[in-house]
Amino acid sequence: MFFHQKTISHIILYVMAEKTDGNKYLLLDKNDNTLTALQDLFSGDRLNVAGMKDPLTVTEKIPYAHKLARVKITDGELVIKYGAVIGIATSDIEPGMHVHIHNVKGLRA
Repeated sequence: MFFHQKTISHIILYVMAEKTDGNKYLLLDKNDNTLTALQDLFSGDRLNVAGMKDPLTVTEKIPYAHKLARVKITDGELVIKYGAVIGIATSDIEPGMHVHIHNVKGLRA
């Protein structure tokens, strides 16, 4: 466990985060339905995610610092990172898929 620093509008947040599986990904909040890649991940990579019975298989290339689905996120479902809503899925996103602007609409004003 370590603290991840994030600056939002001049406010510094310290988020307890969990680096796991050889520092391949970051789980920022236990309620997140996404993980953040700490290195490039490739189709077929298997991640041992805490709380999951079976390893999560990456289904496509996930660039460093991008998100991947931790669980299935259905079309219209909220996408959660930092324990907060960051967008809404615009299509079904299977576990291990890239979560980005092609399948998520941001909810920022």
